[in-house]
Amino acid sequence: MADINQVYTQRAAMRPLGIAMLLIGHDPVIGPQVFKLDPAGYYVGFHATAAGQKQQEAMNYLEKKWKRLEGANGGDDAAAAGRGLSRDKVIEIAIETLSTVHSTDYKCGEVEISIISTSEDEPEATRGRWRVFDEAEVEKHLLAYGEKD
Repeated sequence: MADINQVYTQRAAMRPLGIAMLLIGHDPVIGPQVFKLDPAGYYVGFHATAAGQKQQEAMNYLEKKWKRLEGANGGDDAAAAGRGLSRDKVIEIAIETLSTVHSTDYKCGEVEISIISTSEDEPEATRGRWRVFDEAEVEKHLLAYGEKD
């Protein structure tokens, strides 16, 4: 994908892929994988990332949050810190990042949550597959985050 993006940057008439892209999946050996591709064809893996409006603020917030994981040892071993996160904690961090960066308390119809999870909390039929949460699940997580404050 990154190579295709890079080819499309070589001529002005070929700019339909002038966007950032996040590729998310689960590798059975390595575990969760997140890659960010830019329009120039550059790609890099992350433990947590953001794209779009206020991207840099979100990245800074996620980096600080990640360093505080595992009793403030997340900066020393970021991969181990990530493996220690529960499915619900990952969702909470995502909601917290959006809410903090945009200074907004989101309502159910204002945010969409998608996930790929191999957690035991995930229904068997969707375990390890990409899925979009329905409104009831989004509401549950937004309420849990709101009650945490």
